[in-house]
Amino acid sequence: MKQLPLPIQLDTQATLGNYIAGANLQTVNCLSNLLGQSPEIQVFIWSREERGKTHLLQSLTRLAGDNNKVAAYFPMEQFQDMNPEILDNLDRLKLVCIDDVDKVCNRPDWAEALFHLINRCRAKLCPLVFSASQNPQSMPVALPDLASRFLWGQVFHIKPLEDNELERFLNARSKECGLDMPAEVLRYLMQRSRRDVGVLLKQVEKLDEEALVRQRRITVPFTKEVLDL
Repeated sequence: MKQLPLPIQLDTQATLGNYIAGANLQTVNCLSNLLGQSPEIQVFIWSREERGKTHLLQSLTRLAGDNNKVAAYFPMEQFQDMNPEILDNLDRLKLVCIDDVDKVCNRPDWAEALFHLINRCRAKLCPLVFSASQNPQSMPVALPDLASRFLWGQVFHIKPLEDNELERFLNARSKECGLDMPAEVLRYLMQRSRRDVGVLLKQVEKLDEEALVRQRRITVPFTKEVLDL
């Protein structure tokens, strides 16, 4: 696998194949085509809730590496205190993914670095993928010219999963962690919690931890007790 050597561990279980697309199939297809003969050079995906944006960007980065294409993944949540010069020369790669770009694009130094990155990647035909928790048409950006460049390519809003799709996703992720989560518990969580994938996954993890500590089976009453739902 060829990837830019950075201190980031990609999720080895995240693939485009196990992403439950639901109403986002067009988005997934567009991303996967970036590594082929797609005319698209830039894609921006966003949603206010956690709906698998990081999963998609990490999956695409791994897929590029598996196809012997040098790729880089930048989670700006972790990189926001670094020097924006880390974005220099990335146009030499075959794919660049910038996760949570809204963490830095309202800062002048990062905005300028991102502005030049987009220009260089477009000139070199290097695919560039951004994610954010805000709509790029309205999110705060320190450089007006950068705001317009975020809209140069396809922009996709990641839509929520339907109930059956969300239950299937939670069940699959639970099994990947070696946890057999009863269907009635998953449905109870979906009814009582925020329909946010990140929140639900954290609740599943907490149930797993508490069940091990207390040597209890995961049931609806146990879930009520642990999560106070």
